[in-house]
Order: sequence, then C-alpha cells, then structure tokens
Amino acid sequence: MPLQGKRFIHKYQAAVCYVTGLLLGLAVFHILFDVSLFLRLFWGLDFHNDVMQHITGFYAFRRSPWGLPLLHTNLLGYPEGVNIYFTDSIPLLALPFKLLAPILPADFHYIKLWVLAAFLMQACAAVYLIRTLGFKQIWAAFFAAGFALLVKWLIFRTGHAALTSQFVILLALAFYIQQHRLNQTHQYQRMALKWLGLIGMAFLIHLYLFVMVLGIFFAAVLDFRLDRTKFIPLLLYKFNLLILPILLFQVLYGVFIGPIAVQDLPAAEGYGYFSLNLTGIISGGNLIALPDTFASTGGQASEDHSYLGLGLILLTLLGVITGWKNVLGWLKKAPFLSLLIIGFYIFALSTDIFLGSELIYRYPTPITNQILASPISQFRASARFFWPIGYGLLFFGLATVMKKRWALPVLACLLVIQWVDLPKPYTPRPDGYAAAYNENLPFWDSLLDGKRSLYLY
Repeated sequence: MPLQGKRFIHKYQAAVCYVTGLLLGLAVFHILFDVSLFLRLFWGLDFHNDVMQHITGFYAFRRSPWGLPLLHTNLLGYPEGVNIYFTDSIPLLALPFKLLAPILPADFHYIKLWVLAAFLMQACAAVYLIRTLGFKQIWAAFFAAGFALLVKWLIFRTGHAALTSQFVILLALAFYIQQHRLNQTHQYQRMALKWLGLIGMAFLIHLYLFVMVLGIFFAAVLDFRLDRTKFIPLLLYKFNLLILPILLFQVLYGVFIGPIAVQDLPAAEGYGYFSLNLTGIISGGNLIALPDTFASTGGQASEDHSYLGLGLILLTLLGVITGWKNVLGWLKKAPFLSLLIIGFYIFALSTDIFLGSELIYRYPTPITNQILASPISQFRASARFFWPIGYGLLFFGLATVMKKRWALPVLACLLVIQWVDLPKPYTPRPDGYAAAYNENLPFWDSLLDGKRSLYLY
C-alpha cells in the first residue's frame, strides 16, 4: 500500500472502522431481506400480529391530541384507551414522528426503517465495543460487526422492530468496561450522563431492553473498584449513580405511562412457556445434526432463539481454552456482572425447565404460583434474557482470540462457518405480498357504508 494510503487509514482509522461496520450491516441486511423490497412493502415482513400492532399503535397515537400521560390514546381500546408503550410502537420514534405527522404521508410509519437502522447501529455498536476492549484495527471492527450481526436472536427478531434494537446491550457492555477504567473526577460525571442517556433510550424503545441495560448498569457500578485515597467521594458517587436511574425511571414512567402501579398490573400468561431451553444454545443449526428430542417445542420454538451458531460455539471454546486464566481473572474482577449473568440465565429458564422436548424440573407449586401471579410474569418471554449472555460470550471469545498471532485466518474461517450454519429467517417474496395492501378495497367500502363509528381493540 502506498505511504499516503497508510497515513490516511491511520489518521481516519476510527472512521474507517465504523464505515466498515455500516457497510457490513447494510450488506448482511440486504442479503437476508432485500433492502429495496423491505422498505417498499407497506406492511413490512410477513408477520400477522406484532407488526400490525406496532403500526396501529402509532397511527392511533399520531391522530390523538397531546395530553398526559404522553403516550396515551383513546382511539384504541375505547373507551378507556390504550398506552402505546404496550403496543410496542417504539415511543423513542413515535414522539418525534407525531410532531412531523402534518408533513408526512398519511400511511407513513417508521417500523421498517427502524429495523434497517437497528441493523446498522448493531454493527456500529459492535465496533464501539471491540474498540473499547482495545482492538482498534479495521479487521477487528469487521469481525466484531460480522459476528454481532450473525446471531440468531437478532436476525429472527425482525418481525418485532423494537426488539431488533439490541445495540443498546452492546453499548451497555462497552460502558461497563469504560466504568472500570475511570481514573479522573471529571470522567465520573460524564460517565453518569452516558449511562442515564442509554438507560432513558432503552426505556423509550422497549421494557425488556431497559431491564437488561439497567442490570448491566447496576453491575458496572457495584463492580467499580474504589480508590482508597478517594474512598468517600467515590462512595458518594456510587450511591448517587445507583439512585439516579431509579429517579429517572419514576419520571419517565409517570410522564409517558401514567399512574399505573406495578403491583396492579394483571398477571400475564406465557412465563414458563416462552422460555429458554437447556439445549437451545446448541440446537437448531444447519451443520449440527441432533436428535429431534433436543429441539425446542411450543412457545420455546417461537421465542428461544439462543442458538449460538457453530462459528460462535467454536469461538467461545477457543476463548476458554486459550484464555482460561482470563476467565478466572474476569470472574474475580466482575463478581456482580457474573451474578447478573447467572440471574439472567435462571430467569430465562423460567419455572419450567426443559431439556429438549422433555420437562425435567418445575418449581414447587407454591413458588410457581407466586411467580406467575407477580409482576415478574409481565416478562413472559423470558428466553429473551439470554441476549446479554450471548453477546458476553461473543465478545469474550473475540477479545481472547484477537490477541493471538493466528487470529485473522481463524476468525475468517469461523465467520464463514457461522454464516453457513446459522438458519436464515424467511426472506420476503414479492408474490406473497401482492394482497397485503391494496388501495382499491371495495369490500371495506361496502362493509363500512352507513357506519358512524369504528372501534379498534
């Protein structure tokens, strides 16, 4: 490479890394879904419930007058109305696009745009995390983005736009590392603002992601080591930092959701059904042939997308084998993050623990009944709490292997294996969507003829 080219890459290395991630994110998305088709089709991907619910929530909110709580609309669930936080309409986007509604087409919605944007931000967040871990090379950015894009729990979530926003988990892990490296007073305040911004963003995207990010935040603060020479100020910093997100949550909850007490929420069905399977991380690939008894069934088949992929399985094993001392050191330095990971895993398994298609253990009935009747049941798709664990395994493997002299060819092989092995989601077909949206609807015209009101539930 000419000297000028080397100087240019060295000077703009960070920008080149992020551009590499963006291009890779766009390429992976286009191969999986066809960008032009994905953005052109009115109803997005071929899902019958969630996508319609998200769009309907925004349409109702867009046409509702402003009031408190901000996300409430009376155009759904008449006469009590509905808060679109519970239609998963991504309040982070619903609020600004409601302001822009007068200048936008009547049928505009941001759901599909956000799915594409989330893939691009996933790649950028992966680059940010690997650079935070100390790997500034362009090839490191490429492999971090590539593996972060090729995980089943991301690419199988495109039917639920909010849940594709898993880049916030990667940012939280990066912030965790940055928290441990603070050594100057002015950095504490800046770090606190970064955390509060991320926590607020996660809250305005989806409650599941908010809880995951909040858990990583608490682990970061509790694992943050105190300097004995500054014990009192750092202790006060810890205390204040732990209190701030609680106050932020109360404000956000009151302004956007309203006076719904957590203890008054009705029990939700599904916890213990949409759960994690013990075989989930090793079952479901194209290259690993396991007996059918290892496969997830029921609600786990639709929610447990924890399969790592053969490339990531091998990467994790390589990381453990070649860096087992790092594992022990990490467990010693990050006890609360370790406890959080264990807690997320236990919660993801839920009250009914399956090994493949076999139920091998169920919590005692009194405990099960108590859990199912509590607000915990609101997180009915508990399998999703595997996501931070999966990303933790991924970046532990990357950070360990990237230190080796043989990292580049090995990572290239593993990424190819990951792509080949990972099952791909349904790819949209133009013919399958011809009837999804049609402006000429005489049937609906005749059905609504003479009607004065339409109630949507």
